[in-house]
Amino acid sequence: MPGTLTSYATATAERLVTGACMFGERDPRQPQRVTVRPTFHLSFFDLLALLGNPDVAFVEDVVDLDDDAYVMEALNGALALTPLGIPFEEASERAADAWYGRTELTGCDREFMTALGRTITRVFGLAPELGGAA
Repeated sequence: MPGTLTSYATATAERLVTGACMFGERDPRQPQRVTVRPTFHLSFFDLLALLGNPDVAFVEDVVDLDDDAYVMEALNGALALTPLGIPFEEASERAADAWYGRTELTGCDREFMTALGRTITRVFGLAPELGGAA
C-alpha cells in the first residue's frame, strides 16, 4: 500500500479575508473567511490519484502539466474537493496498480498518466517506489 496520510492533517489559520470565495477569488457577496493551510503527507501515488481524478479534473490536458504553478493550484483544488480517508487510500492504491500496469485508471489514459507522473517528479521531487506497491 502506498504511504498516504502519515498523520492526521494539521492546519494553521492565517488571516481573515472578506469578499473572497473558498479559493480566494474576489467575490463581494461572500462571507468573511479565514485562510487555513492544512498539512498533508502525500506519496507519489496519492498525487497521481488526486491530479489524475476525472471527477475533480483541474488537470485535463498534457499542456496543463507544463505550468508548475497551475499544477500546484490544481492540487489545492483537488484536495479541497476529494474526500480523505478510506476512499482516498483506495484511489491511491488504484493509481499504483494502474502505474504498474495491473489495471487501468478510470478516465486517465496511459499517455496522460505517464506525463502526469513525470510532472509529479519534477514539481514535487517524488518518484514511484521501485517494484511497485503490493
